[in-house]
Parts: sequence; C-alpha cells; structure tokens
Amino acid sequence: MYTFLYCFDNKYNSQAFTSIISLLNNVSKNIKINVIHTDMADESFIPKEILSHNKLETINVFKFNNSNLKFPNISGNHVSEATYYRMYFEKYILLEIEKIVYVDSDIVFLKCPVKGLESIMNELDNSDYVLSAKTEKEMFTNNLQKSKDLNINSLRYFNAGMMVIDIKKWRNNDVENKLVSLQDELSEFIEFWDQDVLNAFFDGEYIELPNSHNLFIDLALEESSKITAVTNDAISIHYIGKTKPWSIKGILQIDSLHFQKAYRLFSNSEFFITHSVRKRSLLILIKSIFNLKIFNVDKPFSFFLSALRSMI
Repeated sequence: MYTFLYCFDNKYNSQAFTSIISLLNNVSKNIKINVIHTDMADESFIPKEILSHNKLETINVFKFNNSNLKFPNISGNHVSEATYYRMYFEKYILLEIEKIVYVDSDIVFLKCPVKGLESIMNELDNSDYVLSAKTEKEMFTNNLQKSKDLNINSLRYFNAGMMVIDIKKWRNNDVENKLVSLQDELSEFIEFWDQDVLNAFFDGEYIELPNSHNLFIDLALEESSKITAVTNDAISIHYIGKTKPWSIKGILQIDSLHFQKAYRLFSNSEFFITHSVRKRSLLILIKSIFNLKIFNVDKPFSFFLSALRSMI
C-alpha cells in the first residue's frame, strides 16, 4: 500500500484538494494519504469527492504542533510555515509505514505514478540512500555563492516538491533532529526554506527521481511548454515559481488547464481564481482580450465572468 503525504494550511486547501483528487483519479491501486495541516485536526474539511473516492484506502489529518519553532524567511513570501512541515513529519507517521511519498500542493497528476514509484522504492531498498528527488540542474550554474553559504560540496540540489522517503532510514539516522540543528545554523542563508536545509544536509546523496514524476512548469514564461508534450511525457507536473495556475496570469497560460480541470472534479465552480493584487489582475484580464490570450483558456467566456466575480 502506497502512502502519500501533503503539508498545507487553509490558504492552500483548494490547491491541495486539487492535487489529491488528481492523484486518486490516476492511481491504479488504493492508496493512503496523510495530511499535516496548520489548523485542522480531522478530515471534516475535506470534500466528499475525496473522502468517498474508491481509490482512497484511508486519510489521516494531523494538526501540526508548532512548539514555538521558528521558520526562517517566511515573512513577506508567497509560502507559509507549512512548507517546513515536511521536515517534521516523523512523529505524525505510523511506525509500520516504511516509505512515504511527499507531494507539494501545486503538483497535479496526469497518469498513474505507481510503477515508477515502485522502481524508486526498490532502488532505495538496495542502497544506503534515504530519499529520492529530482535535481534542479541549473541551481548553482550562476550562483556558486549559494552552494558555499549552504556548504553544499556536491553542487547537486534537488527540488523537494516530490520526494520518496525511506522512513526507516530517516529514523535510524535521526534525520529530523539533525535538520532542526542545521536549520538554526543556516538561518541567515536560507532562501528556499526547508528545501535549502534538506539539500545542505543530504549534499547530493539521493537517488534521482525521473523527470516525468516532477516535471517543472513555469507559467511565468510565455507559452512555457506545449500541452500535448506535457500530456504525453509527464506522470505529474509541478507548477514552480510565483505564477500559479490559479492566478489570472497563470490561467491565461495553456498549461494551467490541467490544474483547473482537476479542480472541477470536486468543485461546482468552473475556475479556481485568487489574486494578490486585484487591480493588477483586472489589467491582465483586460489585456488578454486585446492580445487574444484569453482564448488559451478552455472556457474563455466563463473564465471572464468568473474572473470578474472573483474581484468583487
């Protein structure tokens, strides 16, 4: 039985539900899901479409016990403290669970990940490595100072949006306590939150996760990729960066379609839309009519009306 882990807060509920239901709709086997949440302590806030899904074996929700922990570089950023929870998952996971797949809430599944995950887990079993993740190959190309600040000698830096973790090795190596100490040591250098801490600790010692299981989509780039290519190659796509598929700017990019389609599986709304600055969103929406980008959206007229309503 495969166990997946999500960590989020109320601001990311809808995004996490979208990721979860896309996972459930694509897996070939029943799965277990664990949620570590900032505010919620049971599953009552989760949509019935998820709770009653025929591929969901169990779902367990745990309220994170902060214990006065300090989380570096959170203030003023687009992430919350919940991004750090994946470092502290150990006490929330049952002892009999040997491996877990951590998934960010901005990841959407397009195909069944089970076969690839099984291969990775077997590879972990036959190695001394604790986890598998995908390398961000360009991280240190023009930023060697960052590798020095974090004391990363390997120059390998992974994206923590999806990780396959061997919990037994994690516990045996006392990884959580070591990460907490390292987080304090590196606090002034931390830019990408717990991901920096995890990379500083593992320093290139991990198994490479296939690109198809964490395919990066940056919606800030114009026509970031072709939707047909994404659909054919990817098991799951990860909306990296600040431009997300629930912002006006992001929705106008073709590749946001996967997120919005999955969102409709549990919601009566056609679109999930949020705004950091409504005036800016309105300007982007109006501009999209004149440059015809609004027709990148699968239901342009419905999107236009939904966007206007969301600004009221």
